[in-house]
Amino acid sequence: MSGDAISSTKYNSLVQDLEADANVDRPIAAGGTGASTASAARTNLGLVIGTDVQAFDAGLLSIAGLTTLADRSIYTTASDTYAVYTLTAAGRAILDDADASAQRTTLGLGTDAVVNTGTSGATIPLLNAANTFGTTQVFSLTNAGGSAQGLRVANTSGAASSSADISLDPGNNGFNSRDVLLRATNNGSNQITFTVLQANAGTPAATLSITPAGVATMLGNTMWHAGNDGAGSGLDADTVDGLQASDLVQTTGTQSVGGVKTFTSQVAITYSGSPELSVTDSTGGANGVFRAVAGTSLTIGSTNNVPIIVLSNNAEVARFINGGGFVARAAASTETTGTLTVASANRTIQATGDITVPNAVFSAGDIILIYAGASSRTITQGASVTMRLGGTATTGSRTLAVRGVAVLFFVSSSEVVVSGGAVT
Repeated sequence: MSGDAISSTKYNSLVQDLEADANVDRPIAAGGTGASTASAARTNLGLVIGTDVQAFDAGLLSIAGLTTLADRSIYTTASDTYAVYTLTAAGRAILDDADASAQRTTLGLGTDAVVNTGTSGATIPLLNAANTFGTTQVFSLTNAGGSAQGLRVANTSGAASSSADISLDPGNNGFNSRDVLLRATNNGSNQITFTVLQANAGTPAATLSITPAGVATMLGNTMWHAGNDGAGSGLDADTVDGLQASDLVQTTGTQSVGGVKTFTSQVAITYSGSPELSVTDSTGGANGVFRAVAGTSLTIGSTNNVPIIVLSNNAEVARFINGGGFVARAAASTETTGTLTVASANRTIQATGDITVPNAVFSAGDIILIYAGASSRTITQGASVTMRLGGTATTGSRTLAVRGVAVLFFVSSSEVVVSGGAVT
């Protein structure tokens, strides 16, 4: 400086190096920035704002202050102010969809989600308005779990006495003579009357009505059925299947019945008083057939000098002839060979092979007639059976000669006598 004294010192290399180092850019390797300006220093250090590092931002500062967890996302509550909210898997499934169609698929909405509501046309019907359907509607109802399913029409007015209607309008032109109205009416005591109404000059008129008591009327007239006909019902029927009352057989009194009556099943006749059934043939040429029910007796009489024939299994077994004579006839057995059964008791057998008489099958007093036919037959004494030759004490099996006849008489179920001129 002017006026200052100048002094000198001995040269010092360390001082010289410090001076040089202080007056040049310090390299990065030595802990410097290698630059003499802030901009150059940021460049050398790779801290260029906007390129290498983010400039200060209030929004980023707000986000940095948040605490996040799994299934969380952020949203703004004000400018540069952020908060955290929960983002579920269901929410993420919608957010990652590319478009609205994909989102409807994720939500399972189908095509109905894009159909408008309305009362007609290609719309979804409104439940609080009258709807017009352009095509036939089919309601498929499943009885699930035993609970009743059905189409329900309800009157929600709350009135004690009310009705609910279903209108069948084929012309779609209001209630007219072609339309039918189905109506259920509550009389106030939860007793329902079902009515079918037919239009009459635009006014519904009942054609069919059924009350809770089951009384059915048509056009005001009582409908008769098995539950309300009979004595005292007031039913006035002139004929039954075109027949007058006089044409029908009465259950009481005396009545003349004409014509041939054919019964296709058994007829049981029960009567009181004298057990007598009188059959009169005005022509004198007809015969009567009588069958007795098991466990009862049958008394048969003839006042017209005609024989009375007794049938068993539709085969004649006896007849009463004119003058009081009685002729018995044994019915034929279906058995012709082998061991006999009770089916041959008191019957005739035309043998086609040998016969065996079993034990404990027939009863005392039973009789069997055996015809040998074109060959001789052996009549075998079965096990535990005593079979005696008639007029002797000889027992054992017997031979019936060709075209011979043997008579078997059962003394008991285990003893039988066989006799006949052709028996040896």
